[in-house]
This record gives sequence, C-alpha cells and structure tokens, in this order.
Amino acid sequence: MVIPKMIHQSWKTAHRIPQALAPWIRTWRTLHPSWMYMFWDDHDNLRLFEVPFPDLYDVAKAVSELADMARVALLYQYGGLFQAAKQAPVQGSGDGDGDEREFLVLAEIAALQGTGKLPVAVNLMHVGVLYVLNGADRDREPGQFTFHDLCDFVERCEAEEKASSRGTQVPTFFRQTKEARCLLDMWEVATAEGVPAVTSWLMHVLRENGKALRGYRADSDSINTDTLNLLGRVLYMDDGWVADIARAHDVHDDPSKETWRRLADVAEYVNAFMAGWIDQLGRVGVTAAAEISFRSSR
Repeated sequence: MVIPKMIHQSWKTAHRIPQALAPWIRTWRTLHPSWMYMFWDDHDNLRLFEVPFPDLYDVAKAVSELADMARVALLYQYGGLFQAAKQAPVQGSGDGDGDEREFLVLAEIAALQGTGKLPVAVNLMHVGVLYVLNGADRDREPGQFTFHDLCDFVERCEAEEKASSRGTQVPTFFRQTKEARCLLDMWEVATAEGVPAVTSWLMHVLRENGKALRGYRADSDSINTDTLNLLGRVLYMDDGWVADIARAHDVHDDPSKETWRRLADVAEYVNAFMAGWIDQLGRVGVTAAAEISFRSSR
C-alpha cells in the first residue's frame, strides 16, 4: 500500500505557535522537500467533522480533546504521517526524498480535494497542466510524474495569489484567471493532440498507480476497482461510474474476489467522457484555441 507523502502538524492557532517550536516545524519541511506539508489549527480541525464525519461534529465542538479526535480523523481521511509540533526531526524520511514513485499518485491528488488549503483546485480536470509538466521531461515514460512538480506549481500559484491579494482574504482576479487557465489548458491539449492521446496518458497513470497499490494484472492488462475509484474521485465522475464498464470476467482466479476492468475498456469510457466534455464546450461557442481577453464590464 502506498502511503500518501503528506506530513500533518497541528496547533491551536497558527498565529500563536511558541517561538521555540517554530524552527522545528520548519525543519520538518526542510528535511522532506518532496512531501506535501499540511498545518491544521482548531478551525481546520472542526471542519474535518462537518462533512466527512457529521455525526461526530457536535461531539468535536464540545470536547477539550479536539486535537486528538482530529488527528485520527485526518489520517483516516487523507493518510500520510502526523508529527507532533513539539517533536523535532533529526533526519529525513530515509527514502532519499527524491520521490522514487515517479508517477502521479492519484491518492495524493484525491486527498488534497476539499481541504480548503490550496489556492487553486488540484484535480485531473486540470490535466492540461499535468500533461504538459509530464511531457517537459523527455526522459520520463508516459504516465511517470513527480508529485513534487505539482507541489511546486501550486506553491507558485499560492505565492502569486498572496502577492496579488496584499493581505486581504478576498479571492483575486489572479485566482479566477488561473483556474480558467488550467481548464483551458486541458481543452487546448485535448484538441491539439487529440483526446485519445490524453486518454492514453491517463491509462499509463492508472497502470503505474495500480502497480503501486497491487491493483494491476499484467496478464490481462486489468486494473482493480479501488484504483479506478481514485480516478473517479479526481475526475469528479458520477457515483457508480465504474459499474458502467464491463468486468474482466476472465480474471477469476483472484482469491480476494477483487473486481477488475481491462484498461482498454476503461480507456474507451474515459475517451467518451472527455470527448463529451469537449463537445459541451463547443456548444457554448468554444471551438478554437485563442488568447482569452478579459474585459471589465462598465
């Protein structure tokens, strides 16, 4: 099982962290440059229970041990490692921190959704950005991808957003145009190189994830349901979409009784999904790649 490369830390409020702890917190990030770092305060901890665990929300508001409850909840929801703010790291993770998993880890992308901690949405609907970043390094095989590249992209967005907002909490014009740019990149790549090219890349991503999660069968080029569901989450597919893809009935000797789908059948479904998405754009008048000019209304 692949553990999402995320480090979680928590304190009552980010503005009142004791000065003695601040260097230790920074060191966790320095020693693990390829890991996503997520800081949670009491407000964030309560939000954990609003949607994923609504039955526990009232309890979370009433108890004094909110941080303890949240620690279990966030690891269950997002995965990764939780490190106490009072604990100083003495060395890195021991894996070289070069992100040896050189592919886009769907579980990590899915875990970032809905946290409210990123300035732009991160999902495969922004496949144009991911596809271009992947192709920028010609030494990589299709589907290989360093999560650190995506972190860099998001951090650059965050820095630009902060510079634009100048301390205000109001989403800026930069944020709106950045999200529009990401979606437009997907459309431009799909129309310029063809939907099948993008679909083929996604199948490489799925195959790499399946191998890491022991959810790939090379003999039938099939993927298991758990891995497919990760793709559904990051593409925002409707619930039950996997059931629309024919099962690989010849994979019947699996003792775990796992359900499998051939990647060829998955590719056909995703190809139709993306083609339909582009067709919807065409219906509202988006038909050719062009520079977008944003004009202020008077």
